[in-house]
Amino acid sequence: MNFKQTKFNLISEQNEGFAKLVVLIQGAMAAVTPQQLSSEVLSAIDGAAALDTAGGRSVVIQALRSLSSLQQRVKLLLGDIMRLIGVFNIDPNRAVDIIIDCFMSSVRFYWPFYIALLDASPWTRGATESLKVAQLVGWKMQFYASEPTTAFKFMDELTTTAALLVAHGLIQLGDLYPMLTPARNEDMASEFDVWSVSLKEARAKSSANQLAEMGGLEDMGDSGMLSEATPMATADIVGEQVNQHALLCAKLLSIGDTANALVYLTRFPNLARVHQPIADMAVRIVDVATAELYQNTDCVRAPVKPYLRLTSNLAVADIEPTAMDMWGIPRLPLQSQCATENHAARKSYVLSPPDRDSSEAFFYEDFWLLEAAEKLPKARSIASLPRELAPWLNVAFTRLHQSPALLMRLMRLCRYGLRQQPDEEHVWLGFLRSWLLPAYSFAVPSAGLSNELWLIISTLPLAKRYGLYRDWHGVLTSGCPVLPRTATGGTEEPNSLDVAMSLDDVLEDVDSAPVQSAYVEVEALSLEVRRQVRSMMRRLSGDTVKLVGRQICALCHATPTLALKIVLDQVCSYDNLIDSVVKAFRYLTPLDVDVMFYVILSTLDDPTSSPVKDDGINAAHWLQSLSLFVAAFSHRHESPGLAYVLGYVLKKIVRMVATEDAPPVFETTLISEAISRLAAIDVMANATDDQILALQGGYYLNLEAFSMVSPLVLPQEATVDAVLAAGTDTRLTRRLAQWVTGLVVSNDQALPLAVAMSIHADKILKMSSLPLSSTLIIYDRELERVYQLFNLLYMNLKPERYAKVIPGPHTLASKYGLSWALAILWGRPNVAFHLAQSLKQWESDGEPINVKIVERDTSHGIQLSKSDEAAVEPALNVNAEKTETDQANVNKSSAGASKSPADATMDSTDT
Repeated sequence: MNFKQTKFNLISEQNEGFAKLVVLIQGAMAAVTPQQLSSEVLSAIDGAAALDTAGGRSVVIQALRSLSSLQQRVKLLLGDIMRLIGVFNIDPNRAVDIIIDCFMSSVRFYWPFYIALLDASPWTRGATESLKVAQLVGWKMQFYASEPTTAFKFMDELTTTAALLVAHGLIQLGDLYPMLTPARNEDMASEFDVWSVSLKEARAKSSANQLAEMGGLEDMGDSGMLSEATPMATADIVGEQVNQHALLCAKLLSIGDTANALVYLTRFPNLARVHQPIADMAVRIVDVATAELYQNTDCVRAPVKPYLRLTSNLAVADIEPTAMDMWGIPRLPLQSQCATENHAARKSYVLSPPDRDSSEAFFYEDFWLLEAAEKLPKARSIASLPRELAPWLNVAFTRLHQSPALLMRLMRLCRYGLRQQPDEEHVWLGFLRSWLLPAYSFAVPSAGLSNELWLIISTLPLAKRYGLYRDWHGVLTSGCPVLPRTATGGTEEPNSLDVAMSLDDVLEDVDSAPVQSAYVEVEALSLEVRRQVRSMMRRLSGDTVKLVGRQICALCHATPTLALKIVLDQVCSYDNLIDSVVKAFRYLTPLDVDVMFYVILSTLDDPTSSPVKDDGINAAHWLQSLSLFVAAFSHRHESPGLAYVLGYVLKKIVRMVATEDAPPVFETTLISEAISRLAAIDVMANATDDQILALQGGYYLNLEAFSMVSPLVLPQEATVDAVLAAGTDTRLTRRLAQWVTGLVVSNDQALPLAVAMSIHADKILKMSSLPLSSTLIIYDRELERVYQLFNLLYMNLKPERYAKVIPGPHTLASKYGLSWALAILWGRPNVAFHLAQSLKQWESDGEPINVKIVERDTSHGIQLSKSDEAAVEPALNVNAEKTETDQANVNKSSAGASKSPADATMDSTDT
């Protein structure tokens, strides 16, 4: 329809015509009840099997066209508008402008009415007419952009109206795009640069005087927790002008038009970082996309008792019994959930999705969920989840932590994917490395999330687990996360843009993955964690260990690789903090404990730290402090990570033994301190005559002999409370001694440690690079540690178990290259056990045993008489292969280095 304006009279005709036009539109709108209209549209969508969306129109418009009463009302209104235009010679463009103004003012409640009105009008039926409407909306946005301070409240309504028109196909985004501000793409890129510089300046200003921000030592409130008032929270407006592209992109996502929103996100990847509402909408999309898959997947453990079922407050009379999830809760379709909500109970409608705890309601919530099934991405299977959600996870990246429930859901889906798809392990590890770990670092510290993450990481081998910790620490310290690339699918139409992720190129080989630019948010998080951990370490003492310990452990939950590294550096510098730190670490989770041992190993492997002092004899101060801390930490947390530390020391000893002119390994102090703290076995430097005589006895007499040098032995004047406490400590020490012995044996480290430490001690004597005095001091110390390890195994292993772990002297000397002195030391329990077994077997067979002890006049030694050698020889020949010794070794061995048959008989009796 074409109109021809004959005259233009602003004073009389047009004022009256515009007034009547406004009254006419408002009267027709008031005759429609918003709740009733929304319910009718929802019912029409639910009742229609398939709606025709040809011509670019949405499902909502097709549902509006099916409502006869609404279409009749709109048709009558359009006829009245045409008559007003003809009678008063109103400019048709001004009439459309007034309709858009009315649309803006009532967009919260009456948007379906105006969508139906514009859809039935002649202004949106063709490309030319649609372009005019888009230009009118664009001119309005340009007008409001020139006055951002006074017209910002109108900008929200206008961008919502524009997003509704674009989403329902009434106007095209390409027609509106050139009229939005900033007008140039260079300005969009410069906005991100300005935002980054502003955050860096704010960060530099906040760290200029850290001492002033520490607070008083008596301030022990919640100020130590990581708050949201960090530089990560930024405003949506940068500079004086409002970024209308960002506002429109956020509105398109809130309405569910992901195709047009992806045009912005692919062209400007950093748009969501500057404007957080876009990232929040991406989080909401990921939440909806994974909801159905999570309900249909057994990602969590079902209740132990099958008759336990959770109840629902929903009316389930009309629900089929099969529509139940794994917990017994009725599973309703999204449409039914939307239709059954009580609209009257809502207090107010808002134009943007509110927070979860808000009493406000989003005006487009029901229709957004309806279109989620059609437009929004959906993970239909566990195999397609990483590739389907990759673009949106890249957009949400640092904002995933805003929804702890979603973060836990993604963790459980990742764990389920690793269990169900072992061949796709590299994909799920990339999913964990790229998105879950960085988002977890930004989340509010939670032991529940930490335990959920540990359920994933604990299933991985040690190398891959520590590789994740290394990458995680690298992201936090450098601020450069390795995110998968997003690339277009090659389509020409912008509205049907396909965004996919190159997982095969990125996640299989992390080293070749493209490294993104440094994230200012991650750098700010790292700086804040460093500041808070150091502040808490200053407040840590024996009196505040409980309160400050909770705060330190809370920070360790979120960023364990970074926070624990800072704490360990403090402990290595100040050994008086060891007891307080270990007591404070009582609140660590299993994930934190595992990361702690990774940090310990990374500190040991630091090439910049020398393990020896300048004198070349004693271990460095940081190594001594670290050894004390490892022993005390293992005393508190009985973790298998101690075996990893012992394995590291073992490999370092082996490397030293295999290298010519290699310096001594001073890391053996870790083994010595662990045995001393956990098993209470100290070096007997000044033994008394009674203790030496006790060592000649059997198994239990040796235990009592070494308990004499234990720090748990109390003086005679000790009180009753001290005696009771010492008894408790004694039982705990014996249990820990059994635990550390079982840890060494179960990891097959007993024999390697015994051989390596013995050869290491012997090799020290052959070193020519050290002075003789230094060589002897180091040799004596290493020999004492060999005796510590020997007594740990000998005192906490049964004789038969020891004989299976440690071979006889001949094997140790010939096969492993030990000196005969140390070979006899390690092999004597093996010989004694097999000899006792042979004598028992001989006695059970009825053969008499006659043993005579002949004392020497000079050396108090003992040896067999000639008449008894023939009696003992058959017993030795019975188990010649087990004992791996012969008659000549028994007769010719040193009397001070081996036991007599009488002693062997005493050992067998004690056993």
